[in-house]
Amino acid sequence: SEPVSIVVLAITNGFKNASMRCYPNPFNNILTINIQSASMLPAKATIYDMQGIPLLETVISNPEESMSTELLLPGAYVLMLTTETDIFYYNLIKIPK
Repeated sequence: SEPVSIVVLAITNGFKNASMRCYPNPFNNILTINIQSASMLPAKATIYDMQGIPLLETVISNPEESMSTELLLPGAYVLMLTTETDIFYYNLIKIPK
């Protein structure tokens, strides 16, 4: 797929002003996304590499869902969560097994 340009205004160490969290971070092969506010569902979760290339994408339909990240190499990534009204960014680190 084509690389996309992402202009990130801020990356937080969590969704400080949102009712969601992402754990563990650093992660290994499973990343869990917890969205506590049902009004934010469904949400699209996309993991990008540092060049802005989307690597994994899934739709979060339940308050807590896990993403398999086995295909990702150890390194730094950005998770973009898109809801009907907002976009949230989260800095991720994958560690070696």
